[in-house]
Amino acid sequence: RRAGGCAETSAVPYALPGARVAGPQAASAMGREQELLKACEDGKVDVVEKLVSSKKGGGKLASFRRGPSVNARDATGYTPLHFAALRGHYEVCQVLLKHEANA
Repeated sequence: RRAGGCAETSAVPYALPGARVAGPQAASAMGREQELLKACEDGKVDVVEKLVSSKKGGGKLASFRRGPSVNARDATGYTPLHFAALRGHYEVCQVLLKHEANA
């Protein structure tokens, strides 16, 4: 027993009720979202097209093949469409809008 009569317990990871627990595929998706944000900022149409097209497909493993969200946000709240539009990357904006990016 610890001082004060409290039993010592080991640290057990837990999640709050209703919280989403992120797995390895979530970490991978976050990396792809960062890649998408950067490609939009840099105007790399081919990279953006490849990243957003990877969302297609279904089946049992669809969640592992899920591409980045075209509506992902960076720490300041900017989306890929914001980055592309602010930098004047018209073609990138078209690709994002084709894949249902929100303004």
